[in-house]
Amino acid sequence: MNNLTKSSKFRIIISVILIIALYLFFNSGHQDSQNRRLPPYKIIKIQSDARITQRGVLYSADSSPVISKNEGYIQDMAKQGALVKKGNTVMVMDNEDIIESIESIQLNIEKETLNKETLIGQLKYTQLEEERTKELLKAQLENATLKEQYELNKPDQDEQRLLSIEHEIAELDLADAKDKFESQKRLFKKNFISTSMLESFERKLINRQANLDEIALKIKLKFKGRSEEKKVELKKAKERAMAKLLRFDKNMQRRFTRLQNTIEASEKRIDKHNFDLKDKQNALKDTIITANRDGIMNIKKFWDWRSGGRMVQYKPGV
Repeated sequence: MNNLTKSSKFRIIISVILIIALYLFFNSGHQDSQNRRLPPYKIIKIQSDARITQRGVLYSADSSPVISKNEGYIQDMAKQGALVKKGNTVMVMDNEDIIESIESIQLNIEKETLNKETLIGQLKYTQLEEERTKELLKAQLENATLKEQYELNKPDQDEQRLLSIEHEIAELDLADAKDKFESQKRLFKKNFISTSMLESFERKLINRQANLDEIALKIKLKFKGRSEEKKVELKKAKERAMAKLLRFDKNMQRRFTRLQNTIEASEKRIDKHNFDLKDKQNALKDTIITANRDGIMNIKKFWDWRSGGRMVQYKPGV
């Protein structure tokens, strides 16, 4: 009985010791796990875009086409899918031909402007020369009219001397006119002067020759004395001078009109060149195409016969 009691007490003591040991073991492990815990993290709320990969065709609800007003090759363009803002350059067309056209038109404008200035100078020079010639013809007409008013008598010694001097002066004037005409003719052959300028010297030569012929005729008639034949000759001389003046005046007006029409035609050509130049300059601006709104670049495909009939996207060089 006593032995059993002692044995039970021993078991109870062992059990208590075991429980205390297990408590101490678990309690120390719990403290160690608390000591080994990571420091706390701060949690922040964020937004994240979820990407979902699907297969299919995506169509835009609204679109704005990129249209080129000029024909030609694409020099540069935005890439497929690129984000573009309003005003951004999305395509550049080849402008080499347009630039060449602009340079050619500008050169034509310079040439035509120079031609117009030359024509204006020629008109002014012709007007001056024509007026001088017209004044000379008027003087010849007045002289012929005076001669018709009286009958000529045989000249006395003083009158003979004056006629001789007049004849010598007329010969010198004719020789001088011939020299100037030949000199101007050589310049004309070398394209240094115009036809109208040469014609003015030719008219001077003709007038000098006519003047000499009239003086020679006058001397001849003076020595013949008065006669009906002389009266008729004087009347005919006046009529010829009148007809010559009228014919010259008509031709002068025709020459002026022709030069003025040529100047007007030159001005119209300059206006046409300026219009073409402005058109080409606008076309040059149109080679740079910008987006008229914000969006995404979507490049269409076209049937390319060079690749065997495949559908390919537009790209630079196409």
